[in-house]
Amino acid sequence: MDEQIKVHAPELQDTRGARTTFRKMLRDMYMSVGKTGALAANIKCVVSVSMLTEGWDCHTVSSVFGYR
Repeated sequence: MDEQIKVHAPELQDTRGARTTFRKMLRDMYMSVGKTGALAANIKCVVSVSMLTEGWDCHTVSSVFGYR
């Protein structure tokens, strides 16, 4: 995914304001889940942590990351 980030958010190469730009990129990524040609086109599903702690089948979860 690092290469995709460089293509879709080349401004991340600039260290000034990189944190704000990265946050914006994450928001844009969440908004583009499943959309063709978008950064998050390959993400099929986003679930909340509460779903994982309520006894849902967690064998198919490949990545867990925090976001507020």
